[in-house]
Amino acid sequence: MKYSLKNGLEMIVRDLEVEDAAEMLAYLKQVGGESDFLTFGPEGVGYTLEEEQDFIRSKADDPCNLFLAGTINGRIIASLGLMCGRRGRVSHCGEFGMSVIKDYWSIGVGGYLMDYMLDWARRKSDLTKINLQVREDNIRAISLYMRKGFSFEGRMRDMMKDDDDYYDVFNMGLRL
Repeated sequence: MKYSLKNGLEMIVRDLEVEDAAEMLAYLKQVGGESDFLTFGPEGVGYTLEEEQDFIRSKADDPCNLFLAGTINGRIIASLGLMCGRRGRVSHCGEFGMSVIKDYWSIGVGGYLMDYMLDWARRKSDLTKINLQVREDNIRAISLYMRKGFSFEGRMRDMMKDDDDYYDVFNMGLRL
């Protein structure tokens, strides 16, 4: 799917593929170093190339998961993952997270990724709710989530720590 961004560039949203593993590891280190809002820093997620390949493969093989790459000129500039509950009583729920390289913040990337995800989720008859967690001071993300229909459902105190500072995390949800 192609999207025109606010800066005039074209972003392609596509499924993440095993062949993207090395680029994804580099991408995750970059976004981890650019944002304080993720659960990891510039060290990335700590996967080896083989572990990242296995991770992508396992998610691609599961029809209840969605893992997307947002690309510009063939380069990954954003990612979104949605994982559905595996057990019967929570199988109607999915939880998602996304990240965007800082140079591409505030030009529509996150909104388009979410639109793609929400369209996909609404076509899945068994998925009726999507949840997310967001750090309390991530105002741009919270604003985007609210524009897409998510509402506040709870707060986890001191859930994230950055150096000596603690941050609460909001739980947000959307009924499809």
